[in-house]
Amino acid sequence: MWPQIIMLLIVSIGLIISIINEGEPKDSNFDTMNYIIKCGFILFLLYKGGFFDCFFI
Repeated sequence: MWPQIIMLLIVSIGLIISIINEGEPKDSNFDTMNYIIKCGFILFLLYKGGFFDCFFI
């Protein structure tokens, strides 16, 4: 269960950082909506692959 919790923490921290940096001038191609879509896709694939089965017994 530890890998699942760590993965969710990493995604959550990245989302918080993305939201904090949303209003600042962009020096790179980083966008909050792109981050949300990427993380959603990755989490969906992990869920379908059984990574989060320990939460849904």
